[in-house]
Amino acid sequence: MSHASVNEARQYLGACVICRMNGPYVLDEVKTVYRNYQKLTIQETPGSVPPGRVPRQKECFVLHDLVDTARPGDEVEITGIYINMFDYFQNVKHGFPIFQTIVEVNNLKRQGDEDVIDLTDDDKHEIRRLSKQPDIAKKIITSIAPSIYGHEFIKKSLALAMFGGESKDVGGRHRIRGDINCLLLGDPGTAKSQFLKYVE
Repeated sequence: MSHASVNEARQYLGACVICRMNGPYVLDEVKTVYRNYQKLTIQETPGSVPPGRVPRQKECFVLHDLVDTARPGDEVEITGIYINMFDYFQNVKHGFPIFQTIVEVNNLKRQGDEDVIDLTDDDKHEIRRLSKQPDIAKKIITSIAPSIYGHEFIKKSLALAMFGGESKDVGGRHRIRGDINCLLLGDPGTAKSQFLKYVE
């Protein structure tokens, strides 16, 4: 391939959204990180809005395996991180810093989806296969309360409490139980009840 044809194959980007310079900017495909991404706009249920008020809307960003979980018109329950992003265009328009608020989604559940209770033979086979993986403990810990961000040490203690331990009989005279108790302490609103709901 000649030098001229290489330049023609490059993908040139438009103006920078921060400094508004026209470049030219070239897309580096080697250093670019690609991932599944989806932007949702959620709106209050019309039936829950008081008369005379327009339903409020909020933009949500969905990543990885949560993409395409919900379809337009679905009633969803979203748990995420409420963050702000700098809006350059609004800043130029109004002359002072404007921040756009969005929700970075951690968990998305559609209303009406039924939880699977009965384990099939395929589920049991998959559980046995996963139990042989060396990082299965880490996967179990991170899978507890996926709608709650962080708190890995609490999730680890709850995982230990759920699985319990091995009871011991010391010399046939003193028995040590294998069940582990877990005490959660924290300020109101720190998801203690949500943690316990997942354990139950």
